[in-house]
Amino acid sequence: MLVVDVMLPTTRLVDAVQAFEATFPTVKLRLHVEALTAVGQMVQAGVANIGIGGGLHTTESGLEQIHVGDVEMIPVAASNHPLARGNPNPPGAARRYRQLILTVRSPFSEGQDMGVFSADGWRMADLGAKHALLLAGRGWGNMPEPSVCADLASRQAASFGCNFRKCAAARILCTRSIAPIAHPALQPLGSSKSSSIKTR
Repeated sequence: MLVVDVMLPTTRLVDAVQAFEATFPTVKLRLHVEALTAVGQMVQAGVANIGIGGGLHTTESGLEQIHVGDVEMIPVAASNHPLARGNPNPPGAARRYRQLILTVRSPFSEGQDMGVFSADGWRMADLGAKHALLLAGRGWGNMPEPSVCADLASRQAASFGCNFRKCAAARILCTRSIAPIAHPALQPLGSSKSSSIKTR
């Protein structure tokens, strides 16, 4: 089983799956999509063989994590949101408005908050729902650039500056067990050659 992060650009996922099918046409692929540290947790629990996306915050014995790329995260809001209309904003302005925060699904452990600035936050485990609520003006949030580039171009949404530390890019890790890989179909994904994957 392969588990990938919702942050992984869809075009990169499609490219990888197409290459996998061309190389191993008789192998049935099971694909799960999770968020943040849930990707690494599925590999840690033995549910998935390979994870591409958010890793674990601590080093776990028996697991290998390889950095394979980054996805740029940008703060965005609907074009009619006060943060978009007031751009540039004074320091701390984003803290006064509701932040939409991506979290992991139960029963996974949420881990430490990353990129959370507002005390008023709505948490959700679905990136699509977060995207829709952002465009509806229900709050602002940090989004992967590939997910909102069309919205920014059409001016449905706007990126804004609030003079707080720029959000770090989301690190994309390949997580796998260090135990020998039995099936050759898993070896290309689990090898150090995975570092050639580009996500931005």
